[in-house]
Formats: sequence, C-alpha cells, structure tokens
Amino acid sequence: MARKGEVVTRRGDKADAMYFIVAGEVEIELPGDENVRLSDGDFFGEVAILTGEERNATVRAVDDTLMHRVPEIGRRIREVGHVRAPDRVAAVDARVSNKRSGDAPPREPNRS
Repeated sequence: MARKGEVVTRRGDKADAMYFIVAGEVEIELPGDENVRLSDGDFFGEVAILTGEERNATVRAVDDTLMHRVPEIGRRIREVGHVRAPDRVAAVDARVSNKRSGDAPPREPNRS
C-alpha cells in the first residue's frame, strides 16, 4: 500500500522489483517529459529490471494505492526475454555482468 503522495520508486535507485497496480493511481515523473499516470491493472519498473540500469523516473502515489511488489518477476521476465529476443537480452546480460564485475567486455576468440 502506498499512501497519497508517497514515493514508490526514486529516479537513480537500483531496481530490485517491478510493481503491479491492483487499485489506485501513480504518477511517473519523467525527466524532461510530461508526467504519465498509471492505474488499476498497469505495471511499472520492468525496464530497470530487464536492463539492470538504475530507475529512470520517480513514481509517486496520486491517491492511496494498492500495489503488489514482485522481486522474483525479474527472473521470469529475463527467461521470457531470452526466448523472445535471445541476442538482445544476452547482450544486456553481458553488459550488466561486466558492469558489476568491473571486467572488460568478453573478446571473440582468435580463429586464425
């Protein structure tokens, strides 16, 4: 449950979950753009879960809002992503893994 005016996620935070709005309304405060409102049945936070990047927007409850926070959904979204767009999701996984470990990107083997 988020109370009216409460920040649900903040721009720049590390993502560990996505959110499903069961009832109520939230406002997505996008940098440099008009704000977007989501309500019953909508969801948000999936982009940061898929990319491993920081949150790109602040989300605030417009009124008292019931939401379901689902950290494990990221794993399932990634599984589906690997089936639907394996090359694109694998590239993101490699980039995120390298960012976390501080390693250089993997090199192609020398085939000469």
